[in-house]
Amino acid sequence: MCELSRNFAGYAGQTLVVRGIYYAGLQQRCPQTCPTGEPWPSILDLVESRNSDIIFRLRVPFVTNQESWESLERAVLRAADLGGKAEVWATVRGHLVVKVNSALGPCDLVANGMFGGLHSRGWYGGALIVESIRDVEIRKNAATGYDYSFARRKAVGE
Repeated sequence: MCELSRNFAGYAGQTLVVRGIYYAGLQQRCPQTCPTGEPWPSILDLVESRNSDIIFRLRVPFVTNQESWESLERAVLRAADLGGKAEVWATVRGHLVVKVNSALGPCDLVANGMFGGLHSRGWYGGALIVESIRDVEIRKNAATGYDYSFARRKAVGE
């Protein structure tokens, strides 16, 4: 994710396989920070193929594998039971959509407010229209800042 985020536009329109932490998108904490102190933007929104035409006016030549998407959702629920002591890692294959990019890199986009949507963990650099998800794993990590308990509340209708 960190390498990809250096040049989202260079990969736009391509089918990619990306690995990262799933938390409100696919992401990775990168060691770099922007000169403003903002986190290095390294988050991709994940979008099901059935929504790509609505959101991006783009039709992709595949349909999201629902079984793989649901396996990721089940892992999030299991991580929620660990009380904020885990990370859900996944490998995602999909089509990269980038709305805006800059030759100066992602920090230029943050400084100018042009970079995707703001999220509590950083900035979305684009979206991956998901074809499939594999190698989903829960890694226990006592120091993680990811709290998946929202998923358990959502599942019971709170």
